[in-house]
Amino acid sequence: MGRALIRLVLVFIAAASASPAAADDPATTRELDVAGELRRYHLFAPPDAKRAPLVITLHGHGQTAKQIEAMSGWTAVAARHGAVVAYPLSRGERWRIFGPRSPDVEFLVALIDQLAADGRVDPARVFVNGYSGGAQMSWRFACQEPTRVVAAGFVAGAAPDGCGLGDKPPVILFHGERDSSLPFMDGQRTLDIPALGQAWAAREGCQPTATIEVMTDPKLRAEGVRRHHWACDADAPVLLYSFRRGEHDWPGHVRSHGSRSVDATAVMWEFFQAHAPAR
Repeated sequence: MGRALIRLVLVFIAAASASPAAADDPATTRELDVAGELRRYHLFAPPDAKRAPLVITLHGHGQTAKQIEAMSGWTAVAARHGAVVAYPLSRGERWRIFGPRSPDVEFLVALIDQLAADGRVDPARVFVNGYSGGAQMSWRFACQEPTRVVAAGFVAGAAPDGCGLGDKPPVILFHGERDSSLPFMDGQRTLDIPALGQAWAAREGCQPTATIEVMTDPKLRAEGVRRHHWACDADAPVLLYSFRRGEHDWPGHVRSHGSRSVDATAVMWEFFQAHAPAR
């Protein structure tokens, strides 16, 4: 076989291996310039996405976008419901959560604006959630940019305060009582998790203490799942799912310890949609 023919065969093989599915892959990694800083994010968008809901999911410290995608299962949920999911990446291993100014807040604002300008997402239906340090970053973003977020979710995250008074989006929390990384009852670096929920709910019309519901389902009872609810106005509830045997993980994930019978992602999606404005 001549060299020219060999080259032709190799080109044909390469073209065949690059399938149309790869070219039209709805999951891609992208870059965005934010004030001269190049930022990256992984994006899942159905091919026909147009003014779709946007779920921003933030990884924990040291995680990658692919890891939080696999842990949370958000891509599968988005595919079923026609939503777009963005998995932004921090600079280095940690989000810049604290301090008077966070470049990561600016990154998330720019990301929303970019996807809205593309016509892929509806800026009035944006939801943010995260795991561990990503949950803390979700807290910072929802606290600082409440008009950008319809609702927020914190999984195995904690915060030093409830973000003060004033308008804040509805929030749902999931936390294991055996979490040793960000303890359920800390009392030192961060608020105890029930106190965080109560502080977030500290607004006019909110019940000062939570109503705690013990689940009747045998599996939920075996895991010690409890639902804490602070009664606020209809548009601004605060919910906390606690897990007596739960650790520092994502409830419902296959590797979760003591908190597998509640699918945090599915519950979050229902919570988000319950508070989304009518399209």
